[in-house]
Amino acid sequence: MAGRALAVGSPEGTFFDFAPVHVMTTSTLTRVAALAPSGSAQAERYRPNIVLRTPLTQGFAENDWIDRTLHVGTGLVLRVIARTPRCAIPTLAHGTLPADTAALRVLAEHNRVIPMESMGPQPCAGVYGQVLRPGRIRLGDPVHWA
Repeated sequence: MAGRALAVGSPEGTFFDFAPVHVMTTSTLTRVAALAPSGSAQAERYRPNIVLRTPLTQGFAENDWIDRTLHVGTGLVLRVIARTPRCAIPTLAHGTLPADTAALRVLAEHNRVIPMESMGPQPCAGVYGQVLRPGRIRLGDPVHWA
């Protein structure tokens, strides 16, 4: 079904742009902030479902996670299926955050990568996850790879 290709990472009968879970790391946000003229980057602009604290990692750590299985807390299991290509939405005003064209420009200049095999290079931030096992998560839960 043609419409299904868009939401390839979503369960049948649901609607998401691509996948139900978008994961980002603090290392990506820190790198974007370091490259942005304002010196800041807010997760809210990129709308991740989960932000992982990665204090010992630098740069766009998620780029290397494709096809890995991530366990969050005691129940949630995700398979990383694609890097998240970014459109102009992060550049728009978000609540109290003003418009910021650097939110996309930084990615276009410093993290233009191939999101998945069927695409050419795109500005990316974060990864999409397919839920293998649902689970409730809480702030501070442990995260590990299978």
